[in-house]
Amino acid sequence: MRNAAERKREILSTYNDVPIDFYGKLEDQFGNPVEGAEIKATIRVINGDRQGADRLTTTSDADGLFQFHGKGQDIGMMPQKQGYVLSTTETLFKYSRLEDHPYTSDANSPTVVKMRKLQGGERLIHYQTQVNVPLAGTPKAFDLQTGRQVESGGDIIVSVTSSPTPDVRQQYDWQVTVRAVDGGLLLSDKDFEQMFQAPDTGYQPQFVAAYQKGAQSWTTTLNDVFYLTSRSGRCYGKLGIEVLSDVVKNGTIPVILNSYLNPDGSRNLEINPQLMTEAHP
Repeated sequence: MRNAAERKREILSTYNDVPIDFYGKLEDQFGNPVEGAEIKATIRVINGDRQGADRLTTTSDADGLFQFHGKGQDIGMMPQKQGYVLSTTETLFKYSRLEDHPYTSDANSPTVVKMRKLQGGERLIHYQTQVNVPLAGTPKAFDLQTGRQVESGGDIIVSVTSSPTPDVRQQYDWQVTVRAVDGGLLLSDKDFEQMFQAPDTGYQPQFVAAYQKGAQSWTTTLNDVFYLTSRSGRCYGKLGIEVLSDVVKNGTIPVILNSYLNPDGSRNLEINPQLMTEAHP
């Protein structure tokens, strides 16, 4: 009679140690093949006898095509080429038969992995600061070009309502509202560093995040990134905002702002340190 360890080993060797044949194609944002990129891959192996990783490297051909072969539970990869950055967010492919939907790859229809060809940065204004915003809902307006709080105008308006005595164990209702001045906001699912170009549509005048006591999604912190347009479309940018609702001092809550603004009406948000200036109040 087999013991538990033997049964586990048999399951892993049968379902978690499977052939991995991956066929990929690198494309830029225009659909052109990316030739000559180095792709490093890691195949994870957990088969009952061995727990480790096999590391492989290849290069994309003139059509952007590449492939990997091995045996294990999944494969993760990272393509690299000067002048390009990876824009596909999911590059881990799970082949294990323990998955509900194991990944399969077809040589006749290779998996497309997107890389963005950098177009060259433009003049951007960077603003990063921590400010104290009243928790009673009093709006605070910010000019992201000058780094100043303003009475009117500017680029964004932030307001927060929350408990003056936040009890994390008991929870509490709180809300953040971010409004674009003469523009809009678009919540992004990308990392801040990968927000290279602002979309031309899809913006909303404001963003509201409300956290209700007892709700499954309740949290003490908001930490999101947005595309931003302001000043009637004359400015595009990207904005990171972090709000710490459980840190209260003198009736205020700390709000951390981090923004890059293109003041020339272009949607290009690529960062070139040589062309960037800092906003100082």
